[in-house]
Amino acid sequence: MKSVASRMLTVLASILAFTGAAQATEVWGPSFGGGGGTSYQQKCTMGSMHGMRIRAGSMVDAVGARCYQDNPVNKLMLGGGGGTLTTVTCPTDFFSYAPFAKGILGRSGAQVDRLGLRCTDDFKIISNALSQYGGSGGTAFSWSCGNGFSAKGFFGATGALVDRIGVICSNRFEWETTP
Repeated sequence: MKSVASRMLTVLASILAFTGAAQATEVWGPSFGGGGGTSYQQKCTMGSMHGMRIRAGSMVDAVGARCYQDNPVNKLMLGGGGGTLTTVTCPTDFFSYAPFAKGILGRSGAQVDRLGLRCTDDFKIISNALSQYGGSGGTAFSWSCGNGFSAKGFFGATGALVDRIGVICSNRFEWETTP
């Protein structure tokens, strides 16, 4: 049986860990694709990222974050105007009424050939992959934010196509307090 002092230390450590998590900094994952294009970063400033809009044909032409505050907010599309526009939203049917984007998966070479989204539940435990859009070239990639973090936006480079993409992660508590 644990001593009272040991239990108090455990509770104090939990409180400090939670307080530290609320003040977490952003974590930028690796980027996938080539070296061309103009650099960008796109973040949900309030609420959370819970989807994306993507234009794709045989390659990924453009991408934009889909943020959720009180209602969905579509960020500006970055890239070209080709391909078919699809809106991908994290489903609410797995353990949660408030799903979040967790990461990306797809294929890339000199550009991003194919792109899909990973989603998670409120507790950031489950991670499901949604459909991918684009072509079949390049090399497969997959990357997700670490435990306790969810996607806040994208970074990379675009031109007529999406040349490179990566995920910006943040603790959800930080997003809710950002003006």
